[in-house]
Amino acid sequence: MMNVKAGTQVHHRENPNWRAVVVRDLNPSKPVNGLVLVNHNGREHTMPKTTLKVSFHLDAKKEFGEFVS
Repeated sequence: MMNVKAGTQVHHRENPNWRAVVVRDLNPSKPVNGLVLVNHNGREHTMPKTTLKVSFHLDAKKEFGEFVS
């Protein structure tokens, strides 16, 4: 995974049904091994970038409108 922007919809590498929206990149200088803050079901979690994939549904505002700034 590369540097991601806020509002990008991502899903888990091993479970594509788990989806979240990136709130911010906590380690922008580390494109692979860094952490991102994601919003999943109204809760914010830190996740390693290696376990996430960028979703093909890039329009996260349509599905998670109030959480994306």
